[in-house]
Amino acid sequence: MAYYYFISQLPLISIDTKRSMTAAEFLSKSREYLSDKDYKALSALSLSSVNESESAQLAEYSAFIKKVRKITNEMRKEKLGWGKAEVDENDFDLVERIRKAVYSLNPLEGEKEILSIYFEYFEKMRNLDPFSFSNLLLYYMLLQIAEKRDAFDEEEGRKEFDSLFSVLEDTLLKDSDDEQ
Repeated sequence: MAYYYFISQLPLISIDTKRSMTAAEFLSKSREYLSDKDYKALSALSLSSVNESESAQLAEYSAFIKKVRKITNEMRKEKLGWGKAEVDENDFDLVERIRKAVYSLNPLEGEKEILSIYFEYFEKMRNLDPFSFSNLLLYYMLLQIAEKRDAFDEEEGRKEFDSLFSVLEDTLLKDSDDEQ
């Protein structure tokens, strides 16, 4: 089924600009245009859990998400000195982008780069079938990625880090005092 009218109304979305629609607003608006079955499939979709059995497209999206996670985990193991990353070198560009993100001196920038990898993939996939239900699934994924990226707040992260480090430091000092 084509969703020409609905999709043509959706605002453009970019990883680097402020969104004019949230994922919750998109779901609410979707309710007006989608069948119950399609709405249920759309509302169940998240970056953390993609129901592969729903469609071939979802299986493809899920495979990409799993590939990025696997490469990221392998790179993190390597960075921690737990052995060489076992990755498919046929995905050279993807592996190198993830390596750059994982080895970034600024963890926040690294996480943003990983989100950009997802965003670029889903945006490219959207262009393949612009007025389909698949396009709506991808748009919803893009909104979730953008929201996750927007949730990063460097100042709040620094405060949390300082707080955790302070607790750790106090614990270590207390333990060293107890030993003396």
